[in-house]
This record gives sequence, C-alpha cells and structure tokens, in this order.
Amino acid sequence: MSANSTVTSLTSLSSNTLTFTYQNNTCGNLTFSPNIWRLVVYWISFIFGVFGNGILVLLFIMKKNLRTVNNILVTNMAFSDFLFVCLFVSVKYFEEYYVLRPFGRVFCMIFAITRYMSQDVSTMSMVALSYLRYHAIIRPLQLRRKEEKLQKYVPIWCGFSWLVGGAAAIFPAVHCVAFSDVCWPFKMHYIDTYSFYEHHRLFFAMRFVFLYLLPLIFIAYFYVRIAFKLCRTPSPQRNNSSDAIGRAAGSRKKVAWIILAIVVVFFSSWLPMYLVWLISYFRSWLHHIAFVILLPASFNPAILFVTSTVYRKSFLQIFSQCHQFGMYLTRRLRSACFLLRSAYVSLVWWVSRRTSPNQTSRPGP
Repeated sequence: MSANSTVTSLTSLSSNTLTFTYQNNTCGNLTFSPNIWRLVVYWISFIFGVFGNGILVLLFIMKKNLRTVNNILVTNMAFSDFLFVCLFVSVKYFEEYYVLRPFGRVFCMIFAITRYMSQDVSTMSMVALSYLRYHAIIRPLQLRRKEEKLQKYVPIWCGFSWLVGGAAAIFPAVHCVAFSDVCWPFKMHYIDTYSFYEHHRLFFAMRFVFLYLLPLIFIAYFYVRIAFKLCRTPSPQRNNSSDAIGRAAGSRKKVAWIILAIVVVFFSSWLPMYLVWLISYFRSWLHHIAFVILLPASFNPAILFVTSTVYRKSFLQIFSQCHQFGMYLTRRLRSACFLLRSAYVSLVWWVSRRTSPNQTSRPGP
C-alpha cells in the first residue's frame, strides 16, 4: 500500500473486518458547501430547545405551585430535550457548517446516547401522561385518592425511563465507528451506528416495536376511551354546583387536548426516522432527513407556550426579568468601563508627570 493512502478498518462483534482505502489527496479537488436550509433548521431547533426547555425546567424549580404530577412528567421530557439540544444540536450545526466532524468517535457516542435516551424518556413520559389523563377523566375520584402515591411513583417512573433510555443507548453507542478526520464526507459520516449485520437490524426492529409501536398503541387506547367518555357525558344544567363541575371538566378536557397534541406531534415527527431505520438501514436517506430527529426537542415548549396560559405568563415574566437584569448589567458595565478609563487616564497622567517634571496640567477623562 502506498504512503499516500489511509486505511480504516471497521471491526464488528463477529470479527468481520471491512477495509476502506482513501487517498489523502481525494478531497483536494472537491469543495463542499453547507446546506442552508438544514442550518436554519438546526439553528431554530437549538434556540427553541435551549431557551424553551430551559425555561420550562426553571419554572418547575422556582414555582412550587407548578410541581404537580403532570408537570413532573412534562419537565422530565423538557430536561431530556435540553440535554439533547446542548450536547448534540450545537455540534451538529458546527459539523454541517464547516463540513467537519470535530470529535470523531466521541461525537458518535454522544450522538447515539443523547438521541436514543432523549427519545425514550419522552416516549415513556408521554405514556404516563396519557395514563394520568385517562384516570383523571374516566376515574377522577380514584385518581384523587391516589394523588399522594402518584407523587412518589411518578419520580420513580421518570428514573426508570432514564434507565431504559440509557440501556437502549448502550448498544448503538459501543458500536460507533471511528473514522479518521481525513475527508470525512467520503467516510460515511452519517453511518455512526448504522448496521451491516443482522443483529443490528434485530435491535432496531425490536426498538421500533417496544419503544414506538407499543407505547403508541397504549396511548391510542387511553385516548379512545377518553373520547368515548367525553362524547357520552351529557351537558350539566346551569346552577352553582354544575358550573363548578363544568369548569373542572373543562379544565380536564383542556389538559387532555394539550397532551394529545403533544403526543400526535411527537409520534408523527419520529415516524419518518423509524421508517428510514427499517427500510434503508441508514444508508442513503438519512443524510436528507437527518434534521427530522432534531425537531422534537423544540416541540414541547412551543406547544405549551401556545396552549398553556400559566406557562405563557411565566415564560413572559421570566423573559421580562431577564431583560431587566440585562439592562442593569449593561449599566453596571458602562460604569465599570468609565471607572477603568478614568483610572487609565490618571495613570498615564501620573507616569507622564514622573517622566516630565515641568508638566503640571492634568488632562480630563
């Protein structure tokens, strides 16, 4: 083999080795330009994901009245999306813009872990949210009796969702393929966890069944029962007690519609990625639809901002406080700059006076 070539070996669990040879001058005559519309999608996902999910987590920490069972699950989804955006989307934007993978195998493992863990945590959280809405509308009295138990069980479920997500991410993470940094567009840069072997296909098929299809069936069952219950419930007559009951029922319906919207948007956005997994084995289509996996990270805060009055008011309040703090910090920085400038002028005047004894006038700042 000549000195101008680079050999990369891909070794599988079955000791099968695929050898690729690349010339070091392969990229010399080619130029690559970033895809503008994908950069825009990455940027929007990053902004919405960081600020939207970050503010959602911050609201849950700051406001005790928002620490309900439903909000625990919503915050669990938001925190997983926040980690996904911070650890992956920012690096993905850099990779797309500079046509360069900065971290090699480390980036591949971060890609696999954050993507799978975030998606699995969101899926299991939405199953729990749908189950709670089912009991709130179908069996409201039973749900009130279990309120204290749910305060204990829901955090356990959140921890279990992270455990399942981490376990499901181990397999693709340890099978990441490490390529050298020479001309990475020719080194199958999107084939990080992509399978050449049957056990890889089995893993993704099982993942599709147990972490996408079955949760979707459970959620569909819950909402079919909810819709059947709401359609059969007669409208109460107008009096004081019925007004209170009607407001409570309307509140439950509103929360149910919000969660249904979140579920539909999330599962619809994940469907193309699963289809690509099962049909193309990550070969040719993923490069064109890779941005799809970034969108769910920004759906949760956007939907809540549109549908939830409490979240919208709290978001605007925090934004106003941040704006006031920014103005206060700007004024302090200007004052500090003025003091530093005055000190610098005074120091220059003092040094010039020491070197020139005849100079007696002091310049102003």
